Amino acid sequence: MMARFTAVLSEELGAAKDFLTSIDKAKFLLILLFCLACIVWFLLGEKYPAATFASPYETFEALYWMLADRHNEYIVGMGETLSVFFRGFLGAVAAGLSLTLVMGLSPLLGRALNPLLDLLGSVPNIAFMPMVVALMGLDQPAKVTIVFLGAVLPVAINGHAALRQIDGDYEEAALDLGATRLRALLAVVWPLALPQMVAGMRVGAGYALAACVVAEIYTAMTGLGGLLVGYGNSFNMPRYFVIVITLALIGIFTTALLRYVETFFARRAGLISERE
Repeated sequence: MMARFTAVLSEELGAAKDFLTSIDKAKFLLILLFCLACIVWFLLGEKYPAATFASPYETFEALYWMLADRHNEYIVGMGETLSVFFRGFLGAVAAGLSLTLVMGLSPLLGRALNPLLDLLGSVPNIAFMPMVVALMGLDQPAKVTIVFLGAVLPVAINGHAALRQIDGDYEEAALDLGATRLRALLAVVWPLALPQMVAGMRVGAGYALAACVVAEIYTAMTGLGGLLVGYGNSFNMPRYFVIVITLALIGIFTTALLRYVETFFARRAGLISERE
């Protein structure tokens, strides 16, 4: 009987060991940190009043009433923010990649523009806001422009850096086979650099979302940025937390989507295996 019990116990321990070995340690740590953050959030919510720090229950209750609001203030604000964010960000990606292509076709121009881009990238995005408002007013085009300015430089700088890291022998081999510089760049060098370019887009997306919120606060108080200020000034912390979490989810979704695109292009370029 004891021998059978020992055999069953050994088998169960072996299965548990195999299960723990198969778990992705990074994902397990992420889940653990998320659970820890939720526990801390719950404890702080129990300790402080709703006007200071909202608990999870108060936050989700506020979300319910915001969704049930017949004026749809939350839904409309989210739509305005998403519209400004994606229009500005996609425009920045198009312009940034176009600038990357031009700098790649002309190495001399690339070396000349690179310090200028680094200089402009070091200037805080908020410094351009008075000029943008003076030229374009307070409406949505001004907000889209501010988001565009916040994202275009990271995309262009990281894109050019990605091109420079590719071994020049690839391009030289394509040129020797009769390809034009444009064809060699697009068909040979560009696919190898594209994963790092998408990583630059992830950086630009973070800047774009921050610029979007600041633009909504600095210009006409609309979108999630306007709601953020309104609820914060009135100490409505449950609704304030809903807005903060919504902005975080927008950032997480955008980053996850771009990370998937980055992995897809890296696999196509043979930079990582199919299992990764």
